[in-house]
Amino acid sequence: MKSLRFYFLLISLFFVLVMLFGCASKVQQADKIAMSDPKAAIPAYEEVIKTKPGTDEAKQAQLKMADAYYKADEMQKAIEIYEQVAKENPKTKFSAQARNAIGMHYYNSKEYEKAIEEFKKANEEAPDSDVANDATLVMGKSYESLGKNEDAVKVYLDFAKAHPSHRLASQASLTAAKLYENNRTK
Repeated sequence: MKSLRFYFLLISLFFVLVMLFGCASKVQQADKIAMSDPKAAIPAYEEVIKTKPGTDEAKQAQLKMADAYYKADEMQKAIEIYEQVAKENPKTKFSAQARNAIGMHYYNSKEYEKAIEEFKKANEEAPDSDVANDATLVMGKSYESLGKNEDAVKVYLDFAKAHPSHRLASQASLTAAKLYENNRTK
């Protein structure tokens, strides 16, 4: 009886290990590698792109490969891949994610005008997505950084009006009110 229990325990452990490690997608496996060494994950992402062309998994691998290049300080290569994803997948979440990533690069580089253009494109690609919402809010921050507070107020108020139940709607309204008040007192 003890040996039978041990046998079932061993089989159960085997299946758990297979589920954890054997069934993970190639993208998920590459993601694990990328956490410690982004550049080392690039060949795994390339493998997914090569073996599963045109699939959502391959498109996601392209975005993650661009992220890996970005984290490895190869910004130009990352932007080229993001641009390729956006061009090949218009009006999709993949294009919106790519545009948002480019916008974030410009925002972090303090190139706010370029960031705003990319955030607008992300909104055009997938207007009702979480990515578009994120892009909108950072676009507002970009306008603030340029000192274009009236534009920032409009972005924040439009966002809050369009998405009243969004977790950041009240924060957007509050930020708009503060900017408006600051502009009035100047």
